Amino acid sequence: MFDEQPRVDGQPRIFMLALAGVVAVALILVFALDFRPKEATVPSSATASTAVSQPEFLSNRVACISKDLFDQAISAVSQHDQKGFDYLMGRGCIIPKTGTEVSVLDSGFGWLRVRAYASTGDAVELWTTREAIKGYQP
Repeated sequence: MFDEQPRVDGQPRIFMLALAGVVAVALILVFALDFRPKEATVPSSATASTAVSQPEFLSNRVACISKDLFDQAISAVSQHDQKGFDYLMGRGCIIPKTGTEVSVLDSGFGWLRVRAYASTGDAVELWTTREAIKGYQP
C-alpha cells in the first residue's frame, strides 16, 4: 500500500517538490533581496595602491543556479532560441543586477561558479561566463 511514492511525469513527487523549493529559494534571494553594490572597504593596514576591487557582474549577463541550467541558457542564446531562454529565466536562471559583487569559487573553460552577494549579507551560488564578471583575475 505504501511501497511506491506517487509520481509526476515519471519522477518521484518528493524530488520534484525539493527541486521546486531550491529554485524558489534561489529566485527569492536574487529577486527579492537588494543586490546593490556595496561600498568597497580596505583594511586599515592596506594602502590605496595595494587595494584590489571586488569582482562584480556586468550588465545584461546570464547566470544560473546549476551548471546544467547554465549550459542550457548558453545553448539557447547561441541558437537564438528566445522561447527556450525565456523559459529558463523563470526557472533557475537570472540576469543579475549590474555591480552585484561576487567571489569566484571555481572556473573552467569559459565559465565561472561564483557566490553573488546581496547588500543584506545574503548570498547565492551561480554559474556564469567569464565575460560576465568585471575585475576577475584568473
